[in-house]
Amino acid sequence: MERLHGVTYFGHTVEHVSLELSHLAGVGANFGKTLSAGPPGLYDMIVEYRNEAASRFLLQVALELVKAIFHERDYPLETRLEEARRLAADTELGPSTQRGRVERNRRDALNRARV
Repeated sequence: MERLHGVTYFGHTVEHVSLELSHLAGVGANFGKTLSAGPPGLYDMIVEYRNEAASRFLLQVALELVKAIFHERDYPLETRLEEARRLAADTELGPSTQRGRVERNRRDALNRARV
């Protein structure tokens, strides 16, 4: 947390925490990018996701967790991770819809490659 006072952007820290939380919740993602968006404390953040609802939730959890650590407060991390797991399960696509999405993404990628 010492780096938050100097070199590392707060937003960049939140980005990395959210990616780690996504793995702990079972909806892992590997890519994120954070850029300053103008005034101090305002960031644009892009993160890869497998489940949008759970990932949005985990971004908020990451923000809360980093703030709690920074202010040396307890945080109910395991409870929040369980909430993320339930949210992911409730919003996950069914097998046939998932197969259709994978096929559509494959076709879209092939079409872009031909252009």
